[in-house]
Amino acid sequence: MGLATATAARSVRLDLAYAESASRRRGEAFSTEIVIDIAGKGRAGKPTATRQQIVHPEGQASLTAVGVALALERLLGLVGGPPVGPGLYLPEVIIDPAYFVRQLEAFGARFQDQVLDRAA
Repeated sequence: MGLATATAARSVRLDLAYAESASRRRGEAFSTEIVIDIAGKGRAGKPTATRQQIVHPEGQASLTAVGVALALERLLGLVGGPPVGPGLYLPEVIIDPAYFVRQLEAFGARFQDQVLDRAA
């Protein structure tokens, strides 16, 4: 829902897969790897495709813990404004996305952006 709102996309599809991570298949340590592929028409109306990878070497629990901590500090008004009133909120509505990314990086997450070849 948040992605559709942020991009003004007419439709959004989510495919969720759970499997052994690429780093684990290479014989490296356990990690969490999230891959987000976005394809469609860009703001200029031309076809575009991007991939963003988020990797955390300590696994999914670490990413979840940071997300919960950031949500709590925002709800309590410790960061980003006064305490948030009662209601139902999506995290991207109350937490500045750039701040969220910076904090994930500070706790070990790595982000990689890639423009994909639409002909591939």
